[in-house]
Amino acid sequence: MVYIRPAKALRDGTEFIFKTSAQLKERHHMEQITGLPGISEERLKEVEAELGFSLPSELRAYFKKENKFEAGEWQFHPIKDEQYIKRTWEDIVRVNSTDLEDYPDGFFRIATDGSGDELGYLLPDAETIVLWDHEEQELFPVAPTLVAFLEQEQQLLDSAMQSIGSFGTRLSSTRRSIHFMSRSQIN
Repeated sequence: MVYIRPAKALRDGTEFIFKTSAQLKERHHMEQITGLPGISEERLKEVEAELGFSLPSELRAYFKKENKFEAGEWQFHPIKDEQYIKRTWEDIVRVNSTDLEDYPDGFFRIATDGSGDELGYLLPDAETIVLWDHEEQELFPVAPTLVAFLEQEQQLLDSAMQSIGSFGTRLSSTRRSIHFMSRSQIN
């Protein structure tokens, strides 16, 4: 049995909570459209030749739909596209060709959260999504597949949205009560 933890669980085990409801609403939709078209089969084969192995099938399927996508706070590394060089400079080949000594052997990085943590696969396992925790310098399995990871991230966001919604409702009714009390205290 493999222990699966949310990709962004805090050290004490609590789930990551967004600071503001606006930030949460902004990130509510998991896959953010970036305007970059998907990658051709020919280009995918070129990238696989550069990497020296085939891309995991689920990741390959996403690249065919869109070259640059996000899931919650995770920005997936794109495939370099000369037409969009500025937006694809930190591509998946470049990322996995640099700083190799900082990561475990076989760790194929596919996404970053901007804080130093990375998501990827520990090859040859091209199914399980693992988290590289840069502070603990360890890998943790977070989902059995990429699709499961994306669904898990969506569920976390949906749950947080519901919490924010019920908090907003309680806050509104508390404000009405306070407003009513202050008006009645005046009379």
